[in-house]
Amino acid sequence: MGGSKRWIAPFRDAFPDVHMEIVDLIAEADRVVGRFTCSATRRGTWRGYPPTGRRFDRVNEVYIFRIRDGKIVHVWGLEDDLERMRQLGLA
Repeated sequence: MGGSKRWIAPFRDAFPDVHMEIVDLIAEADRVVGRFTCSATRRGTWRGYPPTGRRFDRVNEVYIFRIRDGKIVHVWGLEDDLERMRQLGLA
């Protein structure tokens, strides 16, 4: 399983109602940069913490995708994990 799939599957299990909103999407040459906000409710175990039903809203994320032959071949990103943890009562 690829690196992103190992991260995405447990996140989706813990936050089945996850919603990503595109704030900005910029493309140039073989790169696409996206700025998103992410919101979800914790319904499953995440990072060893049991489900609480607590929600995080509009957490900022930025990703740079490199595209080759119409496929994503590399991804780099930043997420405001501290804000996510704070909203979930974990920080």
